[in-house]
Amino acid sequence: MKTTITQLFILLTLSAFLHSCSLGEHYHDGTYQTEMMFMRINYQIDGNEITIDNSLTGVSKLACKQYPDRIEYTEDNGTTRVLTALENGDLKFSEMVVLHKINEPINSTGEDNTENDSKEEVTEQKSATKKLLHFSNNNTSDFKKKAERLYKKHIHQLTKSGETVIDIQHAFSEDLNGDGNKEIIKFYNLAEKNGGCIYEGRGILVYENTETGIIESRYEPDYQFELKEIANGKIFVYKIDFTDDDLPCNPSIYTEGKLNFVNNKLIFEKP
Repeated sequence: MKTTITQLFILLTLSAFLHSCSLGEHYHDGTYQTEMMFMRINYQIDGNEITIDNSLTGVSKLACKQYPDRIEYTEDNGTTRVLTALENGDLKFSEMVVLHKINEPINSTGEDNTENDSKEEVTEQKSATKKLLHFSNNNTSDFKKKAERLYKKHIHQLTKSGETVIDIQHAFSEDLNGDGNKEIIKFYNLAEKNGGCIYEGRGILVYENTETGIIESRYEPDYQFELKEIANGKIFVYKIDFTDDDLPCNPSIYTEGKLNFVNNKLIFEKP
């Protein structure tokens, strides 16, 4: 009898162990996102499976192995990839590409869908160096709605020809000038209406609340760039360039820098 109970216990333990192994480790489960040039790539990691959704090439499901400090997987062409875990929970694909773990965003388009838009017109920009308001929660929502209307107006001007569309846009909230109030930051990417590899442009817009109304600051350079991250009151970007041997979709020159936000202007500076 004792032998039977012991054998049953061993079988149950072994079964549980094999079941847990089949599920894979779950150190880094979650949804991640990165953007490279005109491409947006989503990564869904669940145990021993990674799903890669590329806006250009489609969806791939691959087997992966999770470790406390990394994830390893092999692409269909036989290339082994290692995603290194960072302290903040993101995963590093390469020195130039980081997969950002998606938390609760303000909204993918920045819209406040819980409230009806006000018909009140936005006060015209009168000064580039006005004292910022220390606004309360009561007018923060109003600030968001007014900034959203300014943003939509600008996007309409960019796309009214019908030849381009906005294929990527994100909203952020960060205190860029250190006054204790958060500005609203918008990022957008333009793409050809019918798809393709041509860089149509992208930009970063900052909206701040002042005594005379909302001021919109724009970073829309005549060169290509990528948004790296917005953290600790700073906007970090890569300025992009090509060598003579680079293909149109694969630049190899990345110059890291930050956008210095002074007097309502966003100016690229090397760190």
